[in-house]
Amino acid sequence: MNVSCKTCHTSYPHPAGFVGAHSSFIKSINYNLNSCKSCHGQSYGTVKANISCLTCHTKQGGPEACNTCHGNFSGDATDLKISAPPRGLKGETSPTAPAVGAHQAHLPADKNLTAAACQQCHALPQSFAAAGHVDAGGKAEIIFGDALARLKTEGGARVPNVVYNATNNTCAGSYCHGNWGLLKSQSQYAFIYTADKMEGINAAPKWTDSAAAACGTCHGNPPAGHQPHDLTRCFVCHAGVIDENGKIADKTKHINGKVNAFGQEYPMF
Repeated sequence: MNVSCKTCHTSYPHPAGFVGAHSSFIKSINYNLNSCKSCHGQSYGTVKANISCLTCHTKQGGPEACNTCHGNFSGDATDLKISAPPRGLKGETSPTAPAVGAHQAHLPADKNLTAAACQQCHALPQSFAAAGHVDAGGKAEIIFGDALARLKTEGGARVPNVVYNATNNTCAGSYCHGNWGLLKSQSQYAFIYTADKMEGINAAPKWTDSAAAACGTCHGNPPAGHQPHDLTRCFVCHAGVIDENGKIADKTKHINGKVNAFGQEYPMF
């Protein structure tokens, strides 16, 4: 009996134009890549009709690379900044879209970004098929971590209760946006204090507003409880963090859970 794939699959191997527009089909079946594996194998490398999934999906992970669905598809799949939007699941690129928002603004400047940074705001799946990764919601579940978002300060007395409001896209109560205090009694630089403690503003920035985290919105310039100084003089004590123009010089030393002063770095207290 002469039986071909076309006996049952009239559009074998795919409908016309499928390769160029198949992302819409994948979305329509809720990213169920098992349908691809049925012909192209568990590694997506099986060649059918002179092509395999890996012909186009050349990055590490193939079709399951993080930046296949969000982020920059043409970039290095091992760089987590490349996997973070812009380009949301629906192709969004504007920071005014919740799927894009302030992703890139939240990532450190260095290329060696670790998973720990992402996990401060939401769970980072270890694989494409990990539980809770691809689900009907279509949104990342916000789960704040203790290393930064809920960092304890004021000798452990201030414990941030961080809340993300998905209706108005605001994040409130985090250490990252000024919910912190530094006690004068625990500082080796008591001379710089004008009160018993320094503290931030405890802002609630909007995820889709690029101006929501401008310098001075999370803590005063300088913070409350700090001797008054012009912003362009911050570098005198905080060299390496901020420059002579009052601009952040090293983003990895800003909002990192540490105090950086006089060339020393130590945990918030």
